[in-house]
Amino acid sequence: MNYFYFTEISNGFIRLDEDESKHLQLVLRHKPGNVIHLLNGNGLKVEGFLHATDKKGVTIKVDKTVLFPKKDFQLHVAIGPTKQMERFEWFLEKATELGIDSITPFTSTHGERDKLRMDRLEKIIRTAGKQSANPNFPTLNGLMSFQELINGSTKKNKYIAHLDQSSKGHFFDVIPKGEDVLILIGPEGDFTEKEVETAKAQGFLSVHLGENRLRTETAGIFATQCLILKNK
Repeated sequence: MNYFYFTEISNGFIRLDEDESKHLQLVLRHKPGNVIHLLNGNGLKVEGFLHATDKKGVTIKVDKTVLFPKKDFQLHVAIGPTKQMERFEWFLEKATELGIDSITPFTSTHGERDKLRMDRLEKIIRTAGKQSANPNFPTLNGLMSFQELINGSTKKNKYIAHLDQSSKGHFFDVIPKGEDVLILIGPEGDFTEKEVETAKAQGFLSVHLGENRLRTETAGIFATQCLILKNK
């Protein structure tokens, strides 16, 4: 089943944007009267019928709507963007499919990037959300510095994952169920010792993700899966 992304319903109708309209008409070749499935990334799934097409786009007549409320707690991964953007984009795609709630890219001492094309990254999340039929897309926060990130966090359960095996415990073993959680995943060169100590001074608990050394995007997915499995 294919899903299409929409932003609003007006008087019982949905008007798709240019990209979604082209995919519906030219790729999937839907015709008026066909059943269309849509979601808005904020918990709303819609079933409707292709009502009309024109050069500017297509219009869907809404038939049924179902609202999937967000959890009352937030699972948040903050991660250093990789030098090769396709690897970071892969993380965004898979974390969306798995059901993470919030993602924050950040810069740090060993970070590889200080600029991101947020429009492209948002589009990757939308595509992954449609592909996985995830009714609630994760929030993608803007790029911030490591210091801004740790200073601004008010969560009780916050962790920093790094390669030092003297960390207090494995991430999966220490995270609670049904509560807000934030984990920091470092860049390809890991966090510096000073960054780890600074985070700990701000209330972050030092954790590890196992004995194997993981790539940044792999560590991000592993942490995401730990959070999802813990809350099943």
